Amino acid sequence: AVLLVTGWRLISLHHVRHLFEHHGLVPVGIWAVTVAMVVLQDLLVGVALGLALSILEILPYLRRKLVIRHAEVDNEIHVRLRGAVTCKDVPALLSTFEGLPDGRKVNIIGKHLFYMDHTSAETISEWLRRETKSGRNIEVHPPRTARHPRLKPLFARFSAEVA
Repeated sequence: AVLLVTGWRLISLHHVRHLFEHHGLVPVGIWAVTVAMVVLQDLLVGVALGLALSILEILPYLRRKLVIRHAEVDNEIHVRLRGAVTCKDVPALLSTFEGLPDGRKVNIIGKHLFYMDHTSAETISEWLRRETKSGRNIEVHPPRTARHPRLKPLFARFSAEVA
């Protein structure tokens, strides 16, 4: 009973709406299957299936290693992202972003990105909001071509968050 009450409190339709609006149908589908299996089977089966589906979603992009380079150019910091950004790269992203010196403009350049999953996108989004709120000037440069359908709307969202 305690698990059911806790699980019910964790189910947020606001979160599902946010997932759908910002990341599309696939993450919402994974969420729905996970919740359904937790209710119909048990917690372990539901979580295991959700994890397996999430890994299946990012599997084609795992071979494209994320390369993060940052350099100072004219008192600005340029952070270049190349490859695919997945949940396994969140610690490297946070380490890079949190290690940037304060008080300088940051240019996040994603011109050579192929893919970004929703976990990484939310991590970047939270950092952008926090840094913009603290007064940092940030500019976001999207990929040259839409190599994945999620990239263009994600970078449009990032640009809106720093505007």
